[in-house]
Amino acid sequence: MSDELPPTTPSADAVARPRGGTFASRVIAGRYVLELMLGAGGQAEVWEAHDPLTRSRVAVKVMHSSSLSEGARVRREIATLRRLRVPGVVTLLDEGVDEGDVFLVMERVDGSPFPGRPSPLPWEELRPTVTALLETLSRIHAAGVIHRDLKPGNVLVCPEGRPTLLDFGVSWESLDAQRSGQGEILGTPLFLAPEQIHGGDITPRTDLYALGVMLYLALSGDSPVATGTTVFSTFWAKVNVPATPLRERAPFVPEAVAAVVDALLSRRPEERPESAAEVLSRLRGAPPRSASIPPLLLDGGDDELLDDPSLRSLFTGSERLFHIPSDAARALRARTDGRRARVLDELLAWERAGLVRRDGERFAIDRETLDRLATGFGTARPLRSTASGARPADDDDARLHALLGLHPPYGQSDERLRAARAIASEGAALALHHARSGALGHAAAVLDACLVAVRQLTEDSPHDGDAPEAALLSVTVEVALAEGTPRFLDRAVYELSRVRSPSAHTAALDGMLRAALVLSQAGDRALTMIESVAPFADPALERRRLTMRVMAARRVEPAREERVVDEVARCATDPGLRANALGRLRYRQGRFEEAAALLKEAAAWEPWATARLDARVNAASAAMECFRLDDARALAEEARRAAARCRHPYYEARAEWILRAVAYRTGRASSPDLELLDAVSSVGLRDVAALLCMNEAAVAWRAGDLETARALSVRALRQWTLTGWVPGLALVQPLAMLCGEAVDAEEERLLLGRVKTLPLSRVAVQSLALLAQARPRRRRALSGIATPHFESIPRSHWTHRLEVMSIDEAAAALGIGGA
Repeated sequence: MSDELPPTTPSADAVARPRGGTFASRVIAGRYVLELMLGAGGQAEVWEAHDPLTRSRVAVKVMHSSSLSEGARVRREIATLRRLRVPGVVTLLDEGVDEGDVFLVMERVDGSPFPGRPSPLPWEELRPTVTALLETLSRIHAAGVIHRDLKPGNVLVCPEGRPTLLDFGVSWESLDAQRSGQGEILGTPLFLAPEQIHGGDITPRTDLYALGVMLYLALSGDSPVATGTTVFSTFWAKVNVPATPLRERAPFVPEAVAAVVDALLSRRPEERPESAAEVLSRLRGAPPRSASIPPLLLDGGDDELLDDPSLRSLFTGSERLFHIPSDAARALRARTDGRRARVLDELLAWERAGLVRRDGERFAIDRETLDRLATGFGTARPLRSTASGARPADDDDARLHALLGLHPPYGQSDERLRAARAIASEGAALALHHARSGALGHAAAVLDACLVAVRQLTEDSPHDGDAPEAALLSVTVEVALAEGTPRFLDRAVYELSRVRSPSAHTAALDGMLRAALVLSQAGDRALTMIESVAPFADPALERRRLTMRVMAARRVEPAREERVVDEVARCATDPGLRANALGRLRYRQGRFEEAAALLKEAAAWEPWATARLDARVNAASAAMECFRLDDARALAEEARRAAARCRHPYYEARAEWILRAVAYRTGRASSPDLELLDAVSSVGLRDVAALLCMNEAAVAWRAGDLETARALSVRALRQWTLTGWVPGLALVQPLAMLCGEAVDAEEERLLLGRVKTLPLSRVAVQSLALLAQARPRRRRALSGIATPHFESIPRSHWTHRLEVMSIDEAAAALGIGGA
């Protein structure tokens, strides 16, 4: 059972006890000062805290050290919150481990448990909150996530009636066939659906049942079923006794609304509405409907061949960066040859297997499922095995498929152990083959399938089974670090949290992953974390550890970075790592010509496709900063195409940012690319999103669209405030001010203090020039601060447009002669 744990609003007596709890007066991660305990459960405490970096109030959930066995559940919550950056879901700001305790930092939500006011309530008063909650549920279900513990305490309603959904600790991805959840009852008894009690399939309809209970309580003030005196009597009633019709308890509820609530409380899932969107439609008066079939699949002959645009139109999802519709269409054609009747049969089979979900008249599918479909690992076999492309792609894939099929999880223990070792050996080799070529999603699909098989085969001999599992986990960590996005990293940490016999090796792997997760938010913390990880005996993992040290050092003071890079360069055994480390250092030192040359050299040495991509993108960025814009464009375009082939959204996003920055600097960007901004934000990496926000804000500012420029500047400002990256803050804050954003005197004072610490004069003069335009009366004083910076910038650089403006333009704005 889950604990009653409201993560962001005080419990009834919390205000009366501003101190107390296990973690009173503690500073988490050297940053978050715990001040007021909001709630506590058996596994964690939730505190209101002060974040001095952002000068804001946040909610910090700290897990007790004794509950680290719940690590899988914690990782599930972190991964889900990171994925669900959508309106109506609490925002995850930070996470990590402090003194052995796992913590999550979330936005501080002010509100009361659903419905936000005492029950019973009239429907018209409740309607806006219910509508907003259903819209949020529709978004999270479309993302493939089921909450599984929906209840009033996990839905906070602000005074204006807006709900925010919290606590995803027992949620799961509905498309993940590896976690059926059978035999495990998680949730709060009154709100559990019957299928959660008897071990049935968990679907979005499970959340809709819980919503039905919440609506029943809010409208009637009473429970729809007899709760009994024990948990098990409540379970019995929910499984065996129909819910009392709502209008018997609350006759004033409109008949149509009561009918919807009664349908939500059906004991059989198939009798409930199929989606939150359908509930919304029925509450607005539309009749119940059966699952819709896209008209494209109903009109025409069964053997008619559908072209690629038609197949793509069957799917939702982003083509930009993620290529979801194209890849879904390719997988569908491989199994059906594009014949209309077979396409419909296959889609319905995918839906029954949980591989896709309805989104109106189209289907939603995610990248992990597409990778599993492409490899055949971890999915139902295709309906049409004779269709082109339906078999494993090569002999290595086929050999592993055969191994997995030959060894069910029963038989003699020594036979199962031999099978586990064979699967681990074959799977690790195949995953590395896919990963080095850039197909990281395929590698992850292989590893997921092998981990499931190995754990099943060795469940009765945990110690003997450690080696096969550890071999797979080592490669899992390599793949996650190569992919680099929070979602892959979270998944790898989740798999490590399920290890039955933790060791020093698995602890070191976990430490490296956790450092990677905080890298974009707090480089100093990441560097401390990675330096606490002991060297690996495995050369590949040790190379990853050293690379992580170099990446984390970019976030600390220059002298410390130089020491780290010098140490790594001295102990590095391959020239690629040495060139990469020195190239990154030269970039930060402003020696961009040297950086570009070193990073191009690093790309030539790198054995992994993603590492080559990383070096090429960095080389393109360095070329841009030394005004070799044609070279930058060519390198970025090459990287973009390679990233698209690998289906790697992170590197594709970075390459797209450079291409947009080059377009702006050469005067060829006439309006902001908001579609790209939305796609990049979905990747989940703050730095890239903030860089693109700044670039597109500058584009909008040049075009005279000040409101868009202000909004985009503020978005970038929020991202960089969380990470504390001073150059970015020094540029976007005065740009936001120039476009109309209100800033108080203290903020201006802090901004000026930041500018004075900037090592790069070209950033300082842009910041001061923007501030002078926003505050003309301060122009003379700002000009005095800027003059020494101008003197250090070569005149040959003055005409080039930079992040926001050229040095010539900055000089004119500040009234400095020679402009």
